[in-house]
Amino acid sequence: MFSRHKYNLSGKRWLIMGDSITDHKHSPKTKKYHDYIRELTGCKVINYGVSRTGYTTEETFLERLMRTPLDVDYITVFGGTNDFRLGKKPIGEFGDATNDTFYGALDVFFQAFIQKYPTKQLSVITPLPRWRENEGEFNCRGETLDQYVYAIKETAARYGIPLKDMFSEGGMYVKNQDFIKAFMPDGLHPNSEGHRYFHQKILSFIESL
Repeated sequence: MFSRHKYNLSGKRWLIMGDSITDHKHSPKTKKYHDYIRELTGCKVINYGVSRTGYTTEETFLERLMRTPLDVDYITVFGGTNDFRLGKKPIGEFGDATNDTFYGALDVFFQAFIQKYPTKQLSVITPLPRWRENEGEFNCRGETLDQYVYAIKETAARYGIPLKDMFSEGGMYVKNQDFIKAFMPDGLHPNSEGHRYFHQKILSFIESL
C-alpha cells in the first residue's frame, strides 16, 4: 500500500534499464531501490535490469532498447560500472560517434533513446562508486571509474537528458569500512539496507523531472 502523499510517479509506468544494481535476478533476497520507490509511490516498475551489462558489454543497453515497450511514462538508465570494469572498449573522447569507444557508444545510445521516447520523461543515473582491494582504482586500460562517470555526464548534457550523479552526490562512502559493512558488503552491490539508504535520492530526482 503506497503512501497517501501524491507523487508524480503515482500510477505511472516507470521503465528502468540497468545492470545488477537494478536486476532482481542478481540477488533475489535484496530489496532494490525501485522496490522502495514503488511502495512509496504506487508506480508500476518495468524492470529491464540485467547483470553484467552496460553501454558496451554483453547485451548492450542499445540492444535492449530495441525491445523495451513504448507504453511507459518515465524511463531511467542506470549503469556504466560494467563498462569500466568488464568492457573491452577504450573510453575514447567526447565527440566519438561510433560504438568503437565508450564515449561513442553513449552518443549512439542517447540519440536512439531520444528517438524512441521523444515525449517521455527520460533520465540517466551514473554508476555508484565502488571499492574492492583486489581491483584497485584502475581497469586494465589504466582508466578510472570517475572518467566513465564524467563521460556519461558530458554526453547526457550534450543531449539535454536529465542526470543524477550518484557517484559523487549519492553519499556512498565506499572506502569507509563501517559504511561498507552496513550497506555494501562486497564493495559493489548494495544490500537491502544500502538500497533503502539511497533510494530517496533517486526518488527526489525522478520527482523533479
